[in-house]
Amino acid sequence: MGYVFSGRCRFCGMTAEAPRLDRDGEELGWFDRQRTCCSDDKCVAQMAAQCRRPVRRKKMTPAEVHEQIKRRGRGARKRRAA
Repeated sequence: MGYVFSGRCRFCGMTAEAPRLDRDGEELGWFDRQRTCCSDDKCVAQMAAQCRRPVRRKKMTPAEVHEQIKRRGRGARKRRAA
């Protein structure tokens, strides 16, 4: 990904000096405060896709890890019959 400049859309390259027109013939505005994404539907959709982050799992405590191991049955060792 290239550099992101204020006053230039990161997806379509629109600038304040050369604004694009929407379907109704009106000039597009800015979607965000930093003025890095114009209000075109395609650009807004791309920005939303970039902002989605995978949900992080909560870090488990040692007691939770131990309980999970017990539930899975990993800790149990089989003894050989003599």
